[in-house]
Amino acid sequence: MARRGMGVSSIVTGFGFYFLARRIELLGDLSPIGSEARLGYHSAALALIVIALVAFLRGGLAAFRTITGRAAAPARKKSRMAEIADEEISSFDADAALARYMQQNRSEPRPAAPIPAPPAPVRTGFGRKAV
Repeated sequence: MARRGMGVSSIVTGFGFYFLARRIELLGDLSPIGSEARLGYHSAALALIVIALVAFLRGGLAAFRTITGRAAAPARKKSRMAEIADEEISSFDADAALARYMQQNRSEPRPAAPIPAPPAPVRTGFGRKAV
């Protein structure tokens, strides 16, 4: 969503990127033919041209919306959480809930430690028992 007045600054930014891209492209043109520097300069210039195009489109869209009166209005609707907070104030008391929990834990007897099972008999040999 575009803000009011955003169109002019985006268009100026687009011109800045465009002129910077032209200067970098000129550096690529002045580089020796066949050098790898030319590709680097021209690639950077192409990226800056794309950024300038995005800025021009953003600025043009913002200007169009401002002229036609379709500029984004500030949000007036409250969030769902704010509506819930305004509708009812909770009567939940965390301290009371914790006190109840602690009281229940103290009143219930704790089970005694489990009785350990007797150790298993030790086998003296492997296989069947001889009779």
